[in-house]
Amino acid sequence: MENKHAGFWVRFLAYIIDSLIVGFVMGILLTIMGVTVTTVNAHGMTQVTDIANAYITVVGWLYWSITQSSSWQATIGKKVMGLKLVNEDGTRVSFLKALGRSTVGYLISAIVLCIGFISIGVTEKKVGFHDMIFKTYVVYE
Repeated sequence: MENKHAGFWVRFLAYIIDSLIVGFVMGILLTIMGVTVTTVNAHGMTQVTDIANAYITVVGWLYWSITQSSSWQATIGKKVMGLKLVNEDGTRVSFLKALGRSTVGYLISAIVLCIGFISIGVTEKKVGFHDMIFKTYVVYE
């Protein structure tokens, strides 16, 4: 039996959950490490420092890659929403494939007005450019 493919909004909610988790954990860790997380720019607006951005980016990549290539086949957000990431044949993805998908794949999906993410809502098998490139699906467990 083929699993049902997960659509845009449920995947978006999973992403929001994961982003909140990563952001919260990184805020605590960066504070403990003594890294200045935000500064005020010349226009009086708060912005995340470059070093904090670098840490958050790398930890995010590792979070998405490790969790999605684990036996869970899902981030915490995907797990909460009842989703998992699979190869075209339904098997678990490797760490390197998950890493490529969450770095290069996400960048390609985001590059032009996030069309690669929007495609999840309009393609038959609900795939983004990052899924097409790495031959993966997000499905309901």
